[in-house]
Amino acid sequence: MIRQVASNITKQALVVSKSTEEGITEKLKATGDSRRLMTENTARAIKVWQAFVKFVKNQVTVNGRLVDTQLIGLFSKDEQGCAFFMPSPDYLDAGKFKLHRGTGGLCSKLGLSEGAVDLAQKYAETYHQKLSVSGRCNGLTIGEI
Repeated sequence: MIRQVASNITKQALVVSKSTEEGITEKLKATGDSRRLMTENTARAIKVWQAFVKFVKNQVTVNGRLVDTQLIGLFSKDEQGCAFFMPSPDYLDAGKFKLHRGTGGLCSKLGLSEGAVDLAQKYAETYHQKLSVSGRCNGLTIGEI
């Protein structure tokens, strides 16, 4: 994921847009700096990711809060005090993440029954219930667990 983000930023820096009568066309600049730019953008993406992980870990494990990323889902604390991730229903619908069933899986941590006919619906209800206790803070939603 970090490499893809860095690649997208590098490509954007190297693209020259030219307008024509038919529309806008894009061409890549032929530059020897592309490798250097990719290295710099990868380093920046890693720093941002590390800061995000540190923020989430601090809010969830130290301060005991729930963190909603508003894009991929919620981070919360389980009974053992460890952080766990609840993907948003939209993220699940997009097929980027699947609910793990069985002992130790997310469904068992949330107390969802294995034989549920519509597990996705029960999961969405649980997700929105957790989300309803949160408040707004610095662009991310943070609430007490």
